[in-house]
Order: sequence, then C-alpha cells, then structure tokens
Amino acid sequence: QRWCELWTAECLRVLKPGGHLLAFGGTRTWHRLACAVEDAGFEVRDSIAWMYGSGFPKSLDVSKAIDKLDAATERRDRALRFTAWMRSTGITSRQVDEATGTNMGGHYLTAESQPAVATLAHLDMLRPLLPEVPQWVEDMALQRTVESQTFASREVTGSASVPNGHAFAGDTYGGDSSGRVINLTAPATPDAERWQGWGTALKPAFEPVVVARKPLIGTVAANVLQHGTGALNVDGCRVEASQSDVEQRESRNGTTRHAAHESGYSGGWNGLDRRPGVASGRWPANVVLDESQAEALDEQSGTLTSGANPTRRGTDKFREAYGDFKGQAECDPARGADAGGASRFFYVAKADATERPRVNGTAHPTVKPLSLMRWLVRLVTPPGGTVL
Repeated sequence: QRWCELWTAECLRVLKPGGHLLAFGGTRTWHRLACAVEDAGFEVRDSIAWMYGSGFPKSLDVSKAIDKLDAATERRDRALRFTAWMRSTGITSRQVDEATGTNMGGHYLTAESQPAVATLAHLDMLRPLLPEVPQWVEDMALQRTVESQTFASREVTGSASVPNGHAFAGDTYGGDSSGRVINLTAPATPDAERWQGWGTALKPAFEPVVVARKPLIGTVAANVLQHGTGALNVDGCRVEASQSDVEQRESRNGTTRHAAHESGYSGGWNGLDRRPGVASGRWPANVVLDESQAEALDEQSGTLTSGANPTRRGTDKFREAYGDFKGQAECDPARGADAGGASRFFYVAKADATERPRVNGTAHPTVKPLSLMRWLVRLVTPPGGTVL
C-alpha cells in the first residue's frame, strides 16, 4: 500500500484537475491499492470488474499434501541447505535468472518460504559463475527431491490433460494452455481420504480496476471547459446493440418515460437510449466480459426479452403514485423489446492469442486484451488527450 501510494502520488502530480486514473489490482490485495489511490489524493469514483474465463486455480491439493508429509520435512531441509550454500558463493538472484533464462534466482537463493534445489541442467549453466561445486551439491542436484513413499503408493485411477508449467493438484494448477497429461490418484491414507477434494484457492475469473479522478476545480462543467478533463466518454464506450434493436427504437422516437430526467439519466430501462441524435447502444457498465465469460453467462441466462415493466395491482402503490412510473397493465414492450443473452448488457473484450507475448517460452501472466485497453482508454481520455 505504501509503495502504491508513492507512484499514485506522482500520477496525481502530473494529471490535470479531473484527470482519471485506472489501476488494475489483484483480487487478494486490491483493497490496499484502492486505499493508496485515495490516500494519495484521488477520489475513488468506481471500480470495474474485468471478468475472464481463462484463469487456472493455483490451489494446493490438501489430500495429496497429506500423503506427502512423510517426505516434506527432509525435502525442505535439503533445499534450505542448498540455498545457504548458494548465498555463500556471492552469486546474485539476477545472475541466476539471466544465466538460466528463468526466474528461479529467488528460489535458489532468497525465497525461504519456497526454497528449491537447482536442476542439474541449471547447475551446469551456473558453473562459470560459481566456485568449485562440492560433491554433495552435485548429488543433491542429481536427486533433486526426496520421494514420498506414501504418495508413491497412491493408486492411479485415471488421467487428465492440464496446462504445462505446473503440477496438477499436488502443488498448484496453473500455467499456459498447451496441455500435458498427468495421472489422477486415489488417497493412500485415511486422513488424505478425509480431505480429498479440498484445496486452498478459487479459480481466478476477474480483475478489479480502480477508477479514480483527480479532484476537480469547481464544477464538472467548469472543469471540462477549462481543462478538458473530468468526465467519462459514455457515448464512445456504449455497448453495441443489434441493428434490430436500433431500428425498433428509431421507429418509436416519442418521448421516453425518462425525458424529464435527461440531465441525470439518459438511458431506457434496459440501457438503450431512444432519444433522437444520441449514439445507439447501451450505457457502459462497470463490468467487462471476455468471450468465454459472455458465452457462459448466456448459457445460464438463456434468451431474455426486455422492454416492459407490467404493474402488479395492489403491490406497486409507490410506483403508481408517480404517474408515469406506474408501469403497464399489460406486458407490452412499449419501449421496444430486444432479446438475447444477459451478456448483451456488457462490453465484451475479444482477445487474440498473438496479444500475449512470450519470453523464454513463458506467457506474461497479466497481459490484458488490446480491445479492453482501448475501451478503457476511450472511456477516460478526451479528444487529443494524453495517456501515460
């Protein structure tokens, strides 16, 4: 949080009054990011949920971990002995990463919570940077781990294809989508059987985006005129409606039920604006989906039809008291019905596989689709504005 406040304060310094900040955070720690943004002097205006279907759960399989307990202590002791020797050589984590083309430097040197013994291949790459390697280190690299006899006795019950780069269920489940086949096994001990099916993490499916604004000078209208900042580009980020939706609304260019409230609200009940001369499409929401999440949402919702709000006699007395808001006696879609899945109310960011760069065969873990980034930039940037 303190680190985020430092760089956020610099963003505040260079922004014009009313300028916006969009900051992605991790689901476990984004509340610290939001607090830092606020403490730096920004106004937190909203948060956007970027929802995707491509994440993999990085979860410990508790049952397998229990069956591995007989070797866990010895394995950790060996790893700590190796990392202590590596530190004594004077080699740095950065040198390890550069020599091996990995990010294992921390694990071979300083990551006490996750110490690791170097593979024989990595040890060979590091030899030019190391003093004479003791025989016990050679032996340890040759036999990197102590096998659990209990875990080895688990009965193989099947197989599954999982992403490369991580163990499935035994340690974590994550990585890229190229796939590999692993064995599925049954618990070997009563305690492991009791905890079969338990893990430590949920599947990641969304990233929060903090939407913040530098305080205005005066009103929004005055700030926009003076500095060109302070507002969101609603029309530029509307969720595209189908042609049939637009045609139905253009054929009904009469006054909307919300004409009296245009200064504060300019959308129909279902988010589609019907005023002449206004860009078509639904008002942008603070939820953004990827294609797989949109498809999953539509499968659950089925086909929905919007456009009517029938009154329920005897239960809508408060709505009826306001005349125009009393509803309709019949379920007649007087505002123009449109049908489809629930995802039509949200922007769907489409990503291409080429948008995820790879370094040494590893895909960057937090790359966002260009479509999403363009939508976010368009939302907060005035014409001719600068994006830092």
